[in-house]
Amino acid sequence: MIRRSDDTVRGAVHRFAARGFDALVDAPRPGCPASVTREDREALGALLDESAQQGRTWTAAALCD
Repeated sequence: MIRRSDDTVRGAVHRFAARGFDALVDAPRPGCPASVTREDREALGALLDESAQQGRTWTAAALCD
C-alpha cells in the first residue's frame, strides 16, 4: 500500500524532472505576503553555492542569523 505522502513526494519529483525548480513552488496562500524576497533567495543560493565549494555546511539557525 502506498501512503499519501509517498504519492506527494513522487509527484513533486516528476514535476521537478519535467520543469525544474519552478515546478516546486507552492501555490499562493492567503495571509501576509512572504517577508523573504526573490533577491534574498538568490543571495542565499549564492552563499550556499560558494560555501559548498569551500566544504562549509550550515545549520538552519546559522543561516537565519
